[in-house]
Amino acid sequence: MIRTALGCILSSGVLVLAWQVALVQVENYRIAAELDRLAVATEWNERRSSGIEPELMRFEFDLEAEHTRRRGSDVLRLSR
Repeated sequence: MIRTALGCILSSGVLVLAWQVALVQVENYRIAAELDRLAVATEWNERRSSGIEPELMRFEFDLEAEHTRRRGSDVLRLSR
């Protein structure tokens, strides 16, 4: 009878331990999925931002060129 009781207690202890390990594994899986999602988002943002910098430089160049053209046309208009 004592052996049976000890066996039940030991079995339930092992079952609780296995349940806790399973919960930790599930949480690790969720964290890994979130890290994967963040890694993909980060890579996408890096690609997007790397394309924005040359676009911004081109926009600034075009804006400066337009400003220079307007200034040049204003100078020509005033000199007449």
